Parts: sequence; structure tokens; C-alpha cells
Amino acid sequence: MPSTVVSYVRALRDLQKHFDRPADDLGREELLAYLAFKRKTYSSSSLNMQVCALKYYYREVLRRQNLVVSIPNPRHSKQIGEVLTTTEMRHFISSARSLRHRLVIELLFGLGLRASEVGRLRLGDFNARERTVTIRTSKGGITRVLPYGERLRMTLNQYFKHERPKDYLIPGRDRSDGPGISVRGVQYIVRMTLDRSRLRKHVYSCP
Repeated sequence: MPSTVVSYVRALRDLQKHFDRPADDLGREELLAYLAFKRKTYSSSSLNMQVCALKYYYREVLRRQNLVVSIPNPRHSKQIGEVLTTTEMRHFISSARSLRHRLVIELLFGLGLRASEVGRLRLGDFNARERTVTIRTSKGGITRVLPYGERLRMTLNQYFKHERPKDYLIPGRDRSDGPGISVRGVQYIVRMTLDRSRLRKHVYSCP
């Protein structure tokens, strides 16, 4: 949508102006320092838009997944868990036991969602043409629109084809049309996938 494009371009412009260097030349420590600086004056929603813009640019334009993973979700008071390298993240995702588990992992660590937000996702929240998803929170009815990349698009297509969800994207344990997967269910999937991956790092999902 036009407003999102304008906001993303402005966010990238501000980043480059701050360092007086192209965004392509910046590294992990510089990005984290920049976001810490912005946190002092930005509202949570403004900071969230900044983060989404940077993640989109480094993921879709530069294909630097290592930086995408390094950028923390601004809704967290601090970065949770340890940062995975690009190779480790790919291995982590590939270790998912099922397509459903893979989708949960990609939503959490690809879009930076909370476990509760994954459980609230419904089919109507996705715009396949714009390739965006609307995230609805329980705090004051606040929503945000996030773009998603080719990898998640392919996983979603495979998931829709095999699971055929009717309302909630990822239903609860009984796979009914009722509420989506619980926070505990999401966290269980993360723990199980981490165990299967045999990665010796602490990886968490925020509730």
C-alpha cells in the first residue's frame, strides 16, 4: 500500500542520513546502535515501522538474512535469546517436524511476531496481491501491516494446499474452526524444533 511504501523509504533515508553512508555498507552493530538511539525519542509504533522497513530492505533487496535476524523486535524490552547466523537460521527452519511447525517458526523469526500474534492470525489478515499481513494486537486494538518475502509466501501456499485452514491460520490442537494455536503451543513448537536442530543456542519466542 502507498502509505507503507512512503514510510519505508523515509525510514531508509533517515538511516543513511544518520550515518552519512549507504545502508548497504552498514553492519549489525551500527544498526543496533541506531535503533537504540531512536528508541529514546520514537514511540513504539514509529520504532516498529522503522524496524519493519529495515528488515524488509535487508531481507528482500540486499538478501542479507544475517542482518534481518540481528534486528530485534522493538516491542521487546530487550533482545530475547541468542542471535542465529544465516546458516543456523536455515538449519533451524529446516529442522521443523512438519509444514505447520515450519510456518510457525517462519512467522516468529521471519516477521518478528509474538507467539500470541501467531495464534490470532486469520486468513482475512493476508493480502496475497500486496504480499502483506495485518497484525492485530490485543492492546487497544492497535494494528500494523507487515510485508513478507518469497520464502514465507511459498510456505503459506504449501500450507494452504495441505492443511486447508478455514478461519484461523493455525488452529489449536483440535484443529477446529475455533481459536488459533495457544502461546504455549507456539513455545512448544520452538522448543521441539530447537531440540531437533541440535543447535547449542538459547532461542525463545515472546508471548
